[in-house]
Amino acid sequence: MSGLIHVEKCHAFAQKASEGELLDQYCFFAQGMEAKALLILREELGQRGFKADSLLEHRKNHGERVYFAPDGYPKLCKDCRRAATGHSTTWAKFFGLLPLFPRRVFTCDDHSVVG
Repeated sequence: MSGLIHVEKCHAFAQKASEGELLDQYCFFAQGMEAKALLILREELGQRGFKADSLLEHRKNHGERVYFAPDGYPKLCKDCRRAATGHSTTWAKFFGLLPLFPRRVFTCDDHSVVG
């Protein structure tokens, strides 16, 4: 049974996800999903009024800013499940106090640090 989606969990995610999360999951994370999961996401997007041209537009406009790993899979925001569109450098800290080394973290539009 491994590798098969849990249909109820997929429906629950689709219903509670923001429009941005749904669009990102459908447009950028499809390569790692089963057909049934994609169908569930597509149905939810359709119920929210998104048509095929809206999905293509999101993929085109938003996709130019997405950071991809060498395997072609989008990097994830450090705070949510959206595709990362920005990055910053922070410090890895020992016990949350002593800075050890700088590290790059990726963020989506909603969680990017400006300034």
